[in-house]
Amino acid sequence: MGVLTTGYSITPPLMRKIRADNDNLAFLLGADQETEPIWKTIESYDFDKSFADIIGVLLQCGYRRVYKLLDGEGYFYGENSNYIDYDGYDIWFVTPSKVKFIVDELETVTLAKIKPIEETEPLTDYYNTIIPESLYENYLGYIEDMRRFFKKAAEKGNYLLFAEA
Repeated sequence: MGVLTTGYSITPPLMRKIRADNDNLAFLLGADQETEPIWKTIESYDFDKSFADIIGVLLQCGYRRVYKLLDGEGYFYGENSNYIDYDGYDIWFVTPSKVKFIVDELETVTLAKIKPIEETEPLTDYYNTIIPESLYENYLGYIEDMRRFFKKAAEKGNYLLFAEA
């Protein structure tokens, strides 16, 4: 079934507030309705249940570093200062310098690159179902939409914060 994932573009001052007190996440995630106006202006991107699928395709196409930076499950194991446990959500973030790196890498994704690096292994989705080539263009569209959101965050020098519920 997958999990619901939302990405947020967070300014450095707001990120400092979140890191200083995780309870500030209530403002971001909508649990606290009496929020300061600044929390209501945060840009977000709702991946719904497609996030793990999209980054999994990126991994299969050779974008290992991008995958590692975006893969929330990688943050859940071991000691990682970019993981925040909050009220049943799994939350992780990517620093502004890494956001820029991700955007630069995603700029190189083309339809010709939406193919598995292991030619003997077919491209598969989150559930390990083979993705037919007729859907590769759809995946490129999802990646381009994601890149546009990330690019706006990078241009502003923002963090990316992801919340899974």
